Amino acid sequence: MRECPTHIRNGRYPFNRFIVPEQIPHHVIEEIRAQYPEHPFNAALNYIHQKIRYVQDDSRWQRPDYWQFSAQTLRLGTGDCEDTSFLLASILLAMGIKEDDVCVVIGRWHGGGHAWVEVLSDSKCYILESTSGGLHECNEKRILGYEGDLKVYWWGCK
Repeated sequence: MRECPTHIRNGRYPFNRFIVPEQIPHHVIEEIRAQYPEHPFNAALNYIHQKIRYVQDDSRWQRPDYWQFSAQTLRLGTGDCEDTSFLLASILLAMGIKEDDVCVVIGRWHGGGHAWVEVLSDSKCYILESTSGGLHECNEKRILGYEGDLKVYWWGCK
């Protein structure tokens, strides 16, 4: 583990401070489990894909990069890739997925800046794409155009 870099947003916040499972209301978890009875990964992905509209930061905040906390993304119903990824990681942790098995990856997709979630389950790694609702095995990363630079866990960074 290493200390996470900080993001300047109304002060300095370490990247891992954007993963906040305690900001996920209990009724949201109940709704996800009731409306999306499939596997927790698919359920959380479907919820975000249906409830959160993708909006780029420059449109929403008139600046190129503004990171929202999970509660803000839920309340606004909008966010870009890191906002929905941090929300997805927070939801998965609130649903009981182990903290060592969920991370947000900051990196690139086909050369452009991007964020996504990776989850371990039964010794397999999965990419959960919060902006499209896609789920892929991590061993397909290179083929799909993903290049990770930093893994952000609730407890720190790798």
